[in-house]
Amino acid sequence: MRHIPLLLKKQFYEDRKGLIIYAAVILCVMIIPNLIAGFIGQLGLNSFSEDYRSLFGNFLYIGGFIMVSMAFSEGMYSKVKQHAWLMTPAHAHEKLIAKELSYAAIYPLALMLFMFISSTIVAGLDRLFFGVTHEIFNLADPAVWKMVLYYLVGQSIFILGATYFKKAHFIKTVLAILLFLVVFGLLAMLFARIIYAPYAKVMFHGNINLSFNETTLMLSDRLQNLFNFLEVTGKVFFWALLAPFCLIVSYFRIREVEAKDAV
Repeated sequence: MRHIPLLLKKQFYEDRKGLIIYAAVILCVMIIPNLIAGFIGQLGLNSFSEDYRSLFGNFLYIGGFIMVSMAFSEGMYSKVKQHAWLMTPAHAHEKLIAKELSYAAIYPLALMLFMFISSTIVAGLDRLFFGVTHEIFNLADPAVWKMVLYYLVGQSIFILGATYFKKAHFIKTVLAILLFLVVFGLLAMLFARIIYAPYAKVMFHGNINLSFNETTLMLSDRLQNLFNFLEVTGKVFFWALLAPFCLIVSYFRIREVEAKDAV
């Protein structure tokens, strides 16, 4: 575990130019449209709290997931840098934990702080040039922290994709998620078709003499309990089991690559 701070320092040193450009893009996206709105007299019509929340979500999810999906592309599967990555004096779990700390903890917190500072700058410019005072990015907004919680779970899926796919990590991970959702949706439709088989059979045969009322599609107590159980199980799996599962599989994938490619 003593190598983790050194790995974080090494990663920051290697990514510093890209991070500076990324921060500049965020600042420009926040300042330029705001100045344009001020010059055309539309500044007072904006809802800054919602705009900042939406902008934060876009950078958190899109930017964060893209960066997470490329976490191991420069070392683990790079023909040029793989040897240096394999020879790095750190264990597999240290390499994984360093990446997790970077993208699951440091990135969302740094993004929140940077947007707070940027929104303060924007508010100062608006007050100086247009005489308009508006709110800044709210670090204590519950909706913002809820986004972060969903991001913490989602990024574990993309870091799993980063360890398994050798190229086009982000696109392949998204396609894998979509494929899973399609299969899950088909199974859910099949499950619903079995439960409502009598009603579906009548509807598909075009029997217009059947009348529906509020009790027609009511579930029995047993089925209702089943649905409640599935709902609770799904929440437990998503919030408590999905991220650890993805990280454990990612760890063994890193060990596998180290064992095969180091020989």
